[in-house]
Amino acid sequence: AVVPSAFAEGVTFAFVGFNVLNAVEQALFDELQRRGQALFFWDYDLFYAGGGKGAGAAAGAIPHHEAGHFLRQNLERYGNELPPDCFDNFRQPKDLTIITASSENAQARYLPQWLREHCAAGEGETLADARGTAAGAGETLADARGTAAGPTAAAVVLCNEQLLQPVLHAIPDPSMPLNITMGFPFTDTPVHSFLLALTALQTDGYDAAARRFRRAQLRTVRAHPYTLRLTEDQWLRRAEGGVALLAYLQECLAAVARQLTDDLIAQEAIYIAFTRLTRLIDLMSGPAPLLRVTDVTLVHVLRSLLSTETIPFHGEPAVGLQVMGVLETRALDFRNILLLSVGEGFLPKKVGESSFIPYYLREAFGLTTVRHQIAVYAYYFYRLIQRAEHVTFVYNESNSGLRQNEISRFLRQLLAETDFPIRLRKLQADSAVEPLTPIVREKTPEVLRQLREYYDNAGRPATQRRFLSPSAMNAFTTCPLLFYYRYVEGLRVDPDPADGLDAILFGDVFHRAAELLYRQLTSAGAVVRGEDIDFFLEMDGQRLEPFVRQAFREKFFKGMPEEYRGILYIARRVVNTYLMQLLRHDRRLTPITILGLEVRQTKTLHIADMEIDTGGIIDRLDLVADDQVVGGQAIRVVDYKTGGRPEAVATLDQLFLDTDQKAHYAFQTIFYAAIVAEARRQPVTPALFYVHRSGAETYSPKLRLCGQLIHDVGAPAGRDAAEALSAEFTERLERLIARIFDPAEPFRQTDNLRSCEHCDFRQLCRR
Repeated sequence: AVVPSAFAEGVTFAFVGFNVLNAVEQALFDELQRRGQALFFWDYDLFYAGGGKGAGAAAGAIPHHEAGHFLRQNLERYGNELPPDCFDNFRQPKDLTIITASSENAQARYLPQWLREHCAAGEGETLADARGTAAGAGETLADARGTAAGPTAAAVVLCNEQLLQPVLHAIPDPSMPLNITMGFPFTDTPVHSFLLALTALQTDGYDAAARRFRRAQLRTVRAHPYTLRLTEDQWLRRAEGGVALLAYLQECLAAVARQLTDDLIAQEAIYIAFTRLTRLIDLMSGPAPLLRVTDVTLVHVLRSLLSTETIPFHGEPAVGLQVMGVLETRALDFRNILLLSVGEGFLPKKVGESSFIPYYLREAFGLTTVRHQIAVYAYYFYRLIQRAEHVTFVYNESNSGLRQNEISRFLRQLLAETDFPIRLRKLQADSAVEPLTPIVREKTPEVLRQLREYYDNAGRPATQRRFLSPSAMNAFTTCPLLFYYRYVEGLRVDPDPADGLDAILFGDVFHRAAELLYRQLTSAGAVVRGEDIDFFLEMDGQRLEPFVRQAFREKFFKGMPEEYRGILYIARRVVNTYLMQLLRHDRRLTPITILGLEVRQTKTLHIADMEIDTGGIIDRLDLVADDQVVGGQAIRVVDYKTGGRPEAVATLDQLFLDTDQKAHYAFQTIFYAAIVAEARRQPVTPALFYVHRSGAETYSPKLRLCGQLIHDVGAPAGRDAAEALSAEFTERLERLIARIFDPAEPFRQTDNLRSCEHCDFRQLCRR
């Protein structure tokens, strides 16, 4: 506020650098001008503002130019103390270049080249060196009127302020004098993402019923770089919410701060976060807290507070390269300017009408409109470049995603309204990508020792023997390196019920429900008759519900409260429907003799000097009538599948190559059937039962190999094959296992990238 004594006669006020005046400022200016106590200094150019009162019309000026919208009013009303010839800079020659880039970050990568071209000699200049025409220390205002201050060396102006971090990383010389006059957004710091990860872990990531943290949120916290600097005791504990949650966050931040003493940005960000947490703790503490909110609301409040924070930078504004936003360029001039993200939406900044007052009423009563806001940005733009000698504009021309990028209207105005020779260039990055070094794990003596120690059962008692499963062999044919990670190093990602019902868990639930159902059907005998199945098909399958719920309790909930909401309710109904489809199909085959449910079948192979036990668990082993086999009856090896679709396997070789998942399903089923055929000496049919595809009356789960249905694995493998399928399969199986233990064949990455799409180790392999 101005005290009344300041308006005494003889006191003169100088107003410098104003543009848009509000009603209070206009009233003050009018009064001081009436008294003769005001001097006005406006910063403009005749090109867009004209001459104003007492200056005459400016030759070549653009009438009604939006950049001079407010300046023309001010010049007419108050005049200017400096003569018009001080403001005719657009007549001076300028070096202007417009460059298109393919992305926002590509613009930042252009910075080193721009520095080499325009700032190699001027990086170390001081403000005094750069302003060679500025008024000397002993000059009076009158002496300096004809020599307005010249521009400083160089500036990088970010129309999109989110480019600050890429720009800082792009500066080639860390010791280069640098001044950043804009705040760094707190939301762009690792401290912000660390806080979000910790709060998500303590809120959505905590399963109160099971009293444990959910796997998804745990993975997020563990993957954060700050977590690697802490022990699990410091962060892996329960904070009950409210003040306890805030104190937990403070303790984690304090522990990180002790590890990051050399990171100034991180220290500043931690300080800001710590003080905001302290303020919230104060508001929520004491006998009569001022803030009483739930944990969910508290997290929203914390996020809102931190989303508006910025980290201040400290630098020397008179030395080196200046990095700033558009608003920070007011009243500053530079010889060399690099403007990044000069596109619509960034320059001018995209604004929207947030008022219920219609546009024309706002215009009529002098209220702010979109047109006025754009005029302000236009002034900032033209005032910034009016005294510059070299200006480079870079914008993103890519239209990928939701954003449609377009060159700023201000650049189109420069092209249309000026005679400057503006160069148009395209920024092209070198597209050559250094090939990744293939990952190869040699079968060193230590690796071979691990393999033999685990899988070689020679001399091992029956209770301690281990099995090489079909899944392991499929993993080897898919990708030897996948086999190494999972079965040598023991790495795996198990499904977590807390993360929801995925395809693996859904299959486990159905398998268990089918087992429970058929154990009930065979409780009085091994033969399942048509009337036995009819009992469960009646009442629209309601009698199946207990088996479904029991399967969900065992395989999914695992002691958690049994709640069927959303996708779980739908999944329960789907399992019920699948069981009915299975029963309807089996009804057509009755009577069926159930030989076993969840039956383990094994076979010992002698490879080199090792005893390798192979085998696994068969979903169902039954005996059905089949006129396609000798004797009219066949043992079926039934493997349930709840996803995918049945497809023929073209050749036997396909089962032992890196092919699709359906061939691996067939490998497993034929593998079990070959073991059963050797032990039982009866016709054995491999049946890959796709439950969701079994509704048709003509559906058959028999596998098709070499263009023919496999009725019996003991029969020839194809029209021209003399050897039984089971014998040929076993021979190829032995060769496959020998490859796994062959020291001359290392564990390599697969060349089939489709196999990598859903691999748990994709990031580890950089695929």
